[in-house]
Parts: sequence; C-alpha cells; structure tokens
Amino acid sequence: MTMTRKQDILSFIGKYMDKHGYAPSIEEIGEGCGLKSKSTVHNYLKQMFADGTLETESPGCPRAFRISSVAEKKTLSEQSELPN
Repeated sequence: MTMTRKQDILSFIGKYMDKHGYAPSIEEIGEGCGLKSKSTVHNYLKQMFADGTLETESPGCPRAFRISSVAEKKTLSEQSELPN
C-alpha cells in the first residue's frame, strides 16, 4: 500500500517528535520526505492545519505545532486495520 504525501509527512513528523521532543522545521520535513521545495512543504502543512491534522497555539512560530489527538487516534486505527 502506498502512503499519500500527507500520510508520509505526518509519519515523518511523528517519528521526528518522538526522537527529538519537538517538531521538525520545514526544511527537515522536506529532506525527510523527499520534497525539494519549501513552498510545497508549507502548502501541505497549511492543508493539514486546515483539516485538523496538525494544531498550534502559536501560529507563525516555527516548530510550534503538534499532531492533533484526533489525527493520532485515526492513524492508530488505520495501522491496526493493516493486514500482517
């Protein structure tokens, strides 16, 4: 099964935050997901904020975001549905 770009970004963000304790930069997300354009990464992040996948209490501050609890629950339920 192929991941969508948003799922790929969400997975990268989750793994990065688990390892470092804070959110990755736009540049780090791009590098980690194979995206060369910062504006492309920024557009995906804007979409993810708009659909509630990501949330922040400090708009405009780099690294001041987190994966929403709704998105975390959805990701866990999707992973449990995958065949072994």
